[in-house]
Amino acid sequence: MKRKNRANEELEKLRSLLLEESEDKETVIIVEGRRDYRTLKNLGVNTDKIILYSINSKEKLAKILEKSERVIVFTDFDKEGMKIEKEIKNLCQSIGIQFDVKIKREFFRRLREITGKSIRDVEGILNLYI
Repeated sequence: MKRKNRANEELEKLRSLLLEESEDKETVIIVEGRRDYRTLKNLGVNTDKIILYSINSKEKLAKILEKSERVIVFTDFDKEGMKIEKEIKNLCQSIGIQFDVKIKREFFRRLREITGKSIRDVEGILNLYI
């Protein structure tokens, strides 16, 4: 029981880290699709901060990002997620916006340490908090 409580405490710290990093009014988070959006929403991330990659053209995405100073990419660790991550990185570099993937990588790394499971998609995170 102590181990489960410890894991829950660590999961809560991780959730708090994500919330803290996304609080800055000039920061947005890009996710792949609606399930990822719902996952972050259910974790408490302000929905005004979340941008769905899947429903925005690159031109529209660029216009949205130009109003930001920092972009946190929170895509899956699969082929498509990594492709999107690279596209967003290139877009951010072309318009001079800070690109942040460290939070995603740290989040997933710590999830693996806490749970002993390799979570590779954003929507899989929510199952750990239920």
